Amino acid sequence: MRYRADGASAELQSRFANTPLGVFDGSFEATTNTAKGATAYHSVGISTRKTREISHSLDQNGRVTAVSVKPNSQRTALSVLAAVPQSVVNPVTGFGQLVTGRSCPGPIKIYDGRRVAQIGLKSQSVQNGILTCLMDYRVVAGPGHLSPFRFTAFNLTLTYDLAKAQQGPRQIALRTGLFEVVLRR
Repeated sequence: MRYRADGASAELQSRFANTPLGVFDGSFEATTNTAKGATAYHSVGISTRKTREISHSLDQNGRVTAVSVKPNSQRTALSVLAAVPQSVVNPVTGFGQLVTGRSCPGPIKIYDGRRVAQIGLKSQSVQNGILTCLMDYRVVAGPGHLSPFRFTAFNLTLTYDLAKAQQGPRQIALRTGLFEVVLRR
């Protein structure tokens, strides 16, 4: 996984390989560009089962002003402007908030064009100079992730080494049921 941000633009890329039976092998690429207070988001997800392209625009107050999901069969009730709640961020911005800080992030509400997910702090602890943030990731509107599983809740653990000057966690672990994804620096 790779995240890059510079001023008005940001990019998130990930590749998945060797998933069970190759079912979730694929890639995800997303970009944001901000101009005059509005942020344009665009993503392309490609897997062994489907390809999905999503674009949306957010104004400076976190209101969605345009949504496009292709193919149309991938649209959900949350792909309609009137259904999207206010005060959301796109997935690139949300991920950026997780990986650029030096402490547990505040609440984040992410809109990806199909669903709204909320990330919140459950607890935090410091032991031997290591800050551990136990977070809750929950889909609060729209379908769950990874059809046919439709996961709606994940435990998210961020681990920071307080002795190092680097920004961002040294490890992110995302877990639901038997599935776990761990990102290490």
